[in-house]
Amino acid sequence: MKRFALLFVLFALSAGAQAAATQVGRWLVGSGDPGVWYTATLSVGGSDLISMYCYPSQDTCVWRLALKTSCEKGHSHTLLASTNLGAEPMQLRCLGSSVGPGGVINRYQFENGDLINDRVRKANHVEFSLPRKAGGFDVVRFDLRRSVEAITMMMKQAVREMDAKHTRPADVWARTQ
Repeated sequence: MKRFALLFVLFALSAGAQAAATQVGRWLVGSGDPGVWYTATLSVGGSDLISMYCYPSQDTCVWRLALKTSCEKGHSHTLLASTNLGAEPMQLRCLGSSVGPGGVINRYQFENGDLINDRVRKANHVEFSLPRKAGGFDVVRFDLRRSVEAITMMMKQAVREMDAKHTRPADVWARTQ
């Protein structure tokens, strides 16, 4: 059931996400629109999502969150990220929202991709605390075990696709490894 929910959220975030995905622990790895690769996992509670999307032809990868916490498109938000390695503030940019059977899903993108990439790869878990407009905080927890394996699998598949099409720029993944 959770895998179905994760796939639904991926469809909402990337209209062309394909149903065929490989499971790595709590993570899924797959491709969406042509030239788009992702790895994603649901929160421990199952209603939120953290994902990494890569666009190999553009030499770009981004980390995103899909949360119930509301936001205004284009606005920047600060959250507190707490891991077994410590706690620190991180910046998010609101990408807007989508409506699904579970309600409104608000999409965010991390503004410092290197920082979140490092934490996801090195930590066992992360808790994000995000302030609500009405006061208080929303807290969401993600199990990060096997994230390195999932990210590596996604990168290898994307590089294979580019090699087959002879479109891979030199050192395309140097920044994300």
